[in-house]
Amino acid sequence: MVSVLIITWKRAALLQKCLDSLLPWARETELEVRVILNGEDKNSAEILRRMCDQHGWITWKEIPPCAPGKARNLGLAGLKGEWVYFLDDDAQVPPGYWQKFLAARAQLQNADVIGGPDAMAPESGRLAQAVAMTLSSPFCMGPTATRHKSTNGTPFMANESVLTSCNLWVLRRHIAGGVQFPEDYQRAEETVFLQDLENMGAELWHVPNLYVWHARRDSWQVLTRTSFNSGFFRSLVSKERKQSPWWVWLPALFVVLHFLPLVTPTVTLPLIFWWAFPVMAQSWLLCVRARSPELWPLVVALHWLIPFSYGAGFIWQRLGGGPWQK
Repeated sequence: MVSVLIITWKRAALLQKCLDSLLPWARETELEVRVILNGEDKNSAEILRRMCDQHGWITWKEIPPCAPGKARNLGLAGLKGEWVYFLDDDAQVPPGYWQKFLAARAQLQNADVIGGPDAMAPESGRLAQAVAMTLSSPFCMGPTATRHKSTNGTPFMANESVLTSCNLWVLRRHIAGGVQFPEDYQRAEETVFLQDLENMGAELWHVPNLYVWHARRDSWQVLTRTSFNSGFFRSLVSKERKQSPWWVWLPALFVVLHFLPLVTPTVTLPLIFWWAFPVMAQSWLLCVRARSPELWPLVVALHWLIPFSYGAGFIWQRLGGGPWQK
């Protein structure tokens, strides 16, 4: 049996697509899908009642609003599958995914955790397409760009900087053994979860062709807030856990460099050139590969906005500030 856990709130249309994408699995394996409704949401509840009536392997439960980690821990209780699959409510499983997972599991017989990237959803709008391309760029995301880049490459041993909780398989025996998500973070809870698994000796693997379609932020404000809070909670994890790589500080340094002209204006122009030229070239290459050259200005702008917002959130946490609330 395979267990799938989905946490959702106020994304009814995306949740419907997510659940529909899992329907073929029920014909191929014994399946249980548990959906946790993290707060009151009439539209999602209506979808879940209908889907549960039609498919006995789907169950759901509404809980009072809480942090994502706590919602996941509540949802994990009582699952029966050998593997637990964490899937975001705004993600869809593409055709052929199940066969790719079976092939990966056969190849990686000692794996305790198997994850793959998230790719752009087929119905994405202009901004969402540009976001997807930018997230796959190392000039924006550094080592974590691998999370958003689907290739036919060879599986490799990974860590929390590469794996993502929107597309993550974990052997249930580790969860039954006591590994849980932290319950006091609004973001980055999977970072701590994966660090704990790695610390206990689990083998973590990334499979580059095991991708899901993931809906991207299609609003400048939502994207900025999400990036800011990602930096904020990454800073909090780094501060409390003292187990983060050095490069998590780079976006914060990027923010600080914006104030350099006030101190040393003669150094500023060369730095701007050495940042802007490769970013513009990389953005053009991404757009040409995607056959969307018209998105080039957006991709260039996002190469600035995402790391700047992330770095600002990182610094704000270190200064004692709080997360950006909705």
